[in-house]
This record gives sequence, structure tokens and C-alpha cells, in this order.
Amino acid sequence: MLPEIDVATNFLTHYLPSSSPSDQRSLFHTALRTQLVNKFATSWDPLFPTRGNAYRAISILEGRMDPLILSAAEVANIPTSDLSSSFPRELVLWTDPGSVAFRVGEYGFPTTIWEDASVILAKQSLSSVPAFRLRTKSSIPFIAPSSNKSLASPSAEPASPAAIFAQPKTQYANTPVQPILVS
Repeated sequence: MLPEIDVATNFLTHYLPSSSPSDQRSLFHTALRTQLVNKFATSWDPLFPTRGNAYRAISILEGRMDPLILSAAEVANIPTSDLSSSFPRELVLWTDPGSVAFRVGEYGFPTTIWEDASVILAKQSLSSVPAFRLRTKSSIPFIAPSSNKSLASPSAEPASPAAIFAQPKTQYANTPVQPILVS
């Protein structure tokens, strides 16, 4: 997580005016880095790098600065007017496990500025493994009313699909299905 955050903070600090004093630039960098570490800690999952992607995005949309940039600028005593004139009017920076990318403009193309090959290879090796399996919320197996045999039991005789669907609905027939992550 720290290499990605370092790349992101360096990228954003680069947009500060070159006329800014070095101590202000350093304070901005440190404050922004600290805020990013705190924010990303809860949404960082190297096994699923795009999970939490929108939460970790730093955005400047129609000239409205991301609160993290404004907060870091406040710590560094950088006027908001300096930020408005130095950053693009539209900028999105995505910081994901193994990748840092940005887009300038509403219709600009995302550009990767840093990648970690080991995270990308790990992600590709996981793509052949099913990410989840289905399980019902209820641990009670479905009982076919006419036969009183559990369809979930290994000793139960297999029922034909026509026989199962012809049965009247029971209290378990509408049990919602939820994905469960396989680790």
C-alpha cells in the first residue's frame, strides 16, 4: 500500500506551483500521505484490487477539489486560489493495489503511471479460481414435501428437475441466495 500511496502523493504534489516554498510542498506531501494511509487502510485488498476503487479515487470535478487535497493544503498553508490555478479542472487519480492511474478531463483516457507486476500476476493467477460459491442463508436443507427426503443430503435419491419444480412451495423455497467468498 505504501508504494502506491507514495506515487499518488508525489503525483499530486507535482501539481503545486513551482513558486511554492519547499517547506509548504513538503508539508502538503506529508499531510496528504498521512490522510491517504488512513483512508485506504479500510479498503485495501490486494487479492481484489478494484474492490473499493471508487472510495480510493481522488477527484477534482468541475474545479471542485477533493476534500483530501483541500485538507492537506490547509495544513501546508497553501491558498485555495493557488490550488485552483495549478490543478486541472477535471482530474481523477485511482490508487489501487499494484496500480496508480489518472485521467485528466471528463473524456480523457486513463493513464497508468505506476504498476507492480507481482500484484498483477497474483491477480491473473486468481482469475482462474472461482471467486465465490453460492450458499443459502438458511442452514436447513430443502425438504421435498412428497418424499420427506432432504435434497441436500448425500444419501437422498436424486430427484428429477420436473419432480422438484412440480412440488408446492415450502417455507424454504424462496430462501435468498448470497455469495460467500472462498478463501
